Amino acid sequence: MFWPAWSAAAHDLTLDEAFVLRLESDAAVIIIGNPAIADAAVENGRLLILTAKSPGQTNLIVLDKDGAEILSHSLFVAFNGARFVSVFQRSKRETLLCSPTCEHVVAPGDDAGAFKNAADAARQKIDLGDKAAHAKEPSRN
Repeated sequence: MFWPAWSAAAHDLTLDEAFVLRLESDAAVIIIGNPAIADAAVENGRLLILTAKSPGQTNLIVLDKDGAEILSHSLFVAFNGARFVSVFQRSKRETLLCSPTCEHVVAPGDDAGAFKNAADAARQKIDLGDKAAHAKEPSRN
């Protein structure tokens, strides 16, 4: 998602998605209240990339080189609820992403066993991707 200019003081972000924010002046300091919920990276002085990392609320403050506030907003991170399904077995919850088939996903608040299984599967997938990305390319003679 891209916002050319943020006029509102609060913004809804979708979990695990990145957002581009263009600033009107160069940023020198980026402050995120809770970096476990959202993170920011400066691509250049006026281009900020926000990543929604976990559900919750935090804030974003951007300062210029003189310490003047360029931007101050609340950030609300949530699942894209249209495709997520919560399955309850008594007090245990599991979360699935259905698009069109359903797969377990890691979601805060899920049963510890289901959370661990989904997290382990995600970690294995990431490790396989890392290994493939760093594998030595075959020589071409």
